[in-house]
Amino acid sequence: MIEFPFIGGTYPEDDLTYSPQRTVNLVPEADPNYKSQKVLGGFPGYTRVTRCGNGPIRGALPFGDELIVVSGNTIYKVSTGFAATPIGTIGTSSGRVSMDENGVQVMIVDGQDGWIWNGVTLTKIIDETFTATGADSVTHMDSFFVVNQPGTGTIWASDSFDGTSWNALRTANAEFKSDPIVLVKADRELYLGGTFTTQAYYNSGASPMPFEAIRSSRLVYGVAAKDSWVLIGNTSYFLAQDANGGVFVGRLNGSSVERVSTRAWERVWAGYDYSDAYAMGIHYRGQEWYVLTFPESDHGFGRTFLYVVSTGDWVELGVYKPSVGDFGKWPALVHAYFGGKNLVGVGDGWLCELDHTVHTFDGNTMISLRRSPVLHDKREKLSIRNFTVDMETGNETPSVPDPQMIMRHSKDGGHTWKNTRYASTSNDATNKRKHEVSFRQLGQGRDWVFEVSISDDVSRKFMGGYVS
Repeated sequence: MIEFPFIGGTYPEDDLTYSPQRTVNLVPEADPNYKSQKVLGGFPGYTRVTRCGNGPIRGALPFGDELIVVSGNTIYKVSTGFAATPIGTIGTSSGRVSMDENGVQVMIVDGQDGWIWNGVTLTKIIDETFTATGADSVTHMDSFFVVNQPGTGTIWASDSFDGTSWNALRTANAEFKSDPIVLVKADRELYLGGTFTTQAYYNSGASPMPFEAIRSSRLVYGVAAKDSWVLIGNTSYFLAQDANGGVFVGRLNGSSVERVSTRAWERVWAGYDYSDAYAMGIHYRGQEWYVLTFPESDHGFGRTFLYVVSTGDWVELGVYKPSVGDFGKWPALVHAYFGGKNLVGVGDGWLCELDHTVHTFDGNTMISLRRSPVLHDKREKLSIRNFTVDMETGNETPSVPDPQMIMRHSKDGGHTWKNTRYASTSNDATNKRKHEVSFRQLGQGRDWVFEVSISDDVSRKFMGGYVS
């Protein structure tokens, strides 16, 4: 058997003539000691932990030994034992909220009002300087809460360690360009993310406004979606845009923005309504992921993309939608690491735990799919008798007696497909792990593409692909 480059990421459908590769609910992981040096592991499913009302979960933030969660119009505190207790209500019931904490207070803004939780009492902010802002973004730096004033280039800072008190003179305006500030975010420096530009500020110690612009840190890229900015590892990732029409995922690299998305996906995203895109930073079992969701894109069910920091690959996450014959977005809305668990909040108010031993989304089917690049021989006909996937399905006893791998193949680069085939992934009567799943008597073709998927409730790991 001959190994071919079966393991990889995903590419847009409109680039089918270039590469038909697709990876859904699988995550590449580098393994320099394995023969292919990269494997595809199953993305973790999730199960329910505790419920915070009827949802949707709009924000979640660890604060001391509590997790503060906004669900619908209610704020909850969740204990380390995962008991959820309502602590108050806010004036809106939908849309994402912005949250941060300064060590003694949590501040929440929703584009209309703001609230402070001090661990005992929830207080609505009534200071007139703050209420005039209508802030929809908040961050914390050096004891100060900082908010934006939507539609303007103005920021405001609270009193030190007190988000209920705001000095009318403790304000500043973005100096780079007359560019409305989409968000404020602290990442070593204070970043003012505008529509098409971003500027860094530092704490100079001046009074009454301690934050001043770093003129050498002006970026000619703005923030395309305010909820796309997340901190992963030692830097920030966000959906960026420029004044010339470009949209891409970038990460801060000193005083510049480094592109991490592919040009192919950028062409697709430029056609989306991306202003409501949101992202999560997840560090799970040694892997760091940037998870970006466009909630209403394409067929109305949205799309979710995952960037693997360690390998540079992009893959997709989502739930299969039979009505459109494609995957919709991943249902998770927010992520928080709390109580030793990677928790995600979903639309019906549940907090769920990511778990690599679970192969469903809260009991709902999770399909893991991998479509190969084109296998060819300089446009000559290529005879393939067998296609074999080197894989593991784990040690556990599956919930179905004979879990199946589904395969279909194309002989014209992925434009048309042959009949679907099935093969068991069970090695013997005890249903232990199997290392090879084979499909035989495939015939001749010029541009071969192989697509395999698993939907049964069983672990999945693809190690490589072979033909003979």
